[in-house]
Amino acid sequence: MRTLSVAVRLFVTVLLAIPTAASQTWSGQQLVEINAIERKVVSGNGYFSIRTPHFQVRTEIDARFTAELARYMELFHDEATKLLMLSDVVAQTPAQITVFASQSRYQASLGKGTRSRGQFDWLYPNDTGTAIYTLRTYAANDRERTFGGFCRAIINHEATHYLLQLRAGRNRIPNLVHEGVATYLQSWDFFKSREWNLAHHSCEFAPNLKHAIEVHDVPSISWLSEVATWDVDDFGPLTNTRYACAENFIAYLLCDDSRKGFFKQLMSAATGGEKVQRLFTAGPGADLEAQWRRCLFGTTDPRG
Repeated sequence: MRTLSVAVRLFVTVLLAIPTAASQTWSGQQLVEINAIERKVVSGNGYFSIRTPHFQVRTEIDARFTAELARYMELFHDEATKLLMLSDVVAQTPAQITVFASQSRYQASLGKGTRSRGQFDWLYPNDTGTAIYTLRTYAANDRERTFGGFCRAIINHEATHYLLQLRAGRNRIPNLVHEGVATYLQSWDFFKSREWNLAHHSCEFAPNLKHAIEVHDVPSISWLSEVATWDVDDFGPLTNTRYACAENFIAYLLCDDSRKGFFKQLMSAATGGEKVQRLFTAGPGADLEAQWRRCLFGTTDPRG
């Protein structure tokens, strides 16, 4: 794959129908750690900032919010890495996370008006340098300016993009995987167990999936793996159906231990720059897609 001297990718997320915040329960030890982090938060140039092992965190809110976000990001990093069975990273490049105090401040940072709640960008400044990773979002109201009321789903989503791209380097990850995995994790409550999350898993785009099933218009996973332009109608029904199907297929792979081996194979191919479509033309991938479609349609789907 040819590498450009400047390679930029961005992932924008619009959250429409999921709760503002999941439950939150810091342990006593975590609260002690947060108090220590808060004392190290630096204030300047309108931001409260702190560096953690994996992130450079800055917010326009306050020191306490910044400290809680910093601790949460390390919790997210460790638990998401384990949940997704991600490979180790030889050279860790921290991502910069910015939480703006308002939508207008967020939009100003992007230089445009947008409906999105968050954005992930990655940039290779030159042929030999390391990547620059940035995540941006904002507090939509007073409730979200406390960490307990903050929309953690958007942080989960954008930070998942970071974890995946960190392992892919300059390779382009297919949207099937990038968006499917990120959307799957956005509703994950990292304060609760895997068993609880599997029993209570929700998807923002579930109505779109339901409609696609009803009209027998669920796209094939093989086709989704090749889609380059993901948002084709400004987060309208076509795009949201893509999110729904990609997320649901990833959920199908991860909810049963017998399918995790293929998930790891898919992730390895996606981050390694391989053509993942080949995984669904025959063999286990084709069988798993057929099983997934039967779960969606029963025996009525003419393609499943």
